[in-house]
Amino acid sequence: MLRDMPEKPVQEISRVASLPVVTWFDEVNAYVLVGNDPSVRIADFL
Repeated sequence: MLRDMPEKPVQEISRVASLPVVTWFDEVNAYVLVGNDPSVRIADFL
């Protein structure tokens, strides 16, 4: 369960199928943020 895991801060932006992707979680939720274009700067949204 997520509540049993230590909180993970956003650490690194990856690329999947050339799209920018970042994941992180807290005690309650898991988050995935994916850019809809290879040129999107996800760092601007974090």
